[in-house]
Amino acid sequence: MSALSPVSLGFHLQNRTYFPRAIDLPEIGYDEDETMRFFSGPMKDPLPDIYRVFRTDKRIHWCFLGERAPSLVRGMLSLRAHGENMPVDIVTGPANWEDDRRSLLPQILPKLKEGYCIALMYAQRTYHFNLAVERAEMIKIFPFCLDKLQALLRRMNSPLSEACLECGTQATQVCSRCKSGPYCSKSCQVSHWKNYHKQECAVVEQLKEWSSMDWSTYDSDRMPL
Repeated sequence: MSALSPVSLGFHLQNRTYFPRAIDLPEIGYDEDETMRFFSGPMKDPLPDIYRVFRTDKRIHWCFLGERAPSLVRGMLSLRAHGENMPVDIVTGPANWEDDRRSLLPQILPKLKEGYCIALMYAQRTYHFNLAVERAEMIKIFPFCLDKLQALLRRMNSPLSEACLECGTQATQVCSRCKSGPYCSKSCQVSHWKNYHKQECAVVEQLKEWSSMDWSTYDSDRMPL
């Protein structure tokens, strides 16, 4: 199977190959033909249903990226991705027994406010339609909505001829940390950092890391920053 085209030059968060919908995630223990685009080969010894395990022979990088939406099902988390809302639970291993999986919602829900985004690196889907990650460290929460993340990505690729984020005058420099936010002076940068850009700056660094990756070829797990 040939490698997929790199996305580093045309990176965007709506790419369904590398940022798939929940329904398109590899399903643990099922649908081997579909999961071949995520993994390097079929499972050599398919186990009984009760023994569903995480596939580890990844061939690409992928990430489920969703925005928290109003919940329609009590006790579930509703996430919006690619224009679709879906109630889900987020679970982690050990994954070899269904009863050993544990929900991460008690830790996630207090941090994941409505309108915030959550990223699950290498998420897989269980037959209960939970989203499963190998370990909690593969999860990152962004204090911005999907539209804001897209706007930050556009700013990263735009010329410096923007207005200063603090005062609106012509920008002549960028944030010394993320090299993205346009400012007219150091004082405006310091002021905007305290009031807003501190959170935004860390998100920009994550987007820069993602945009520099070759998502089409797996080398090692890329944990969220």
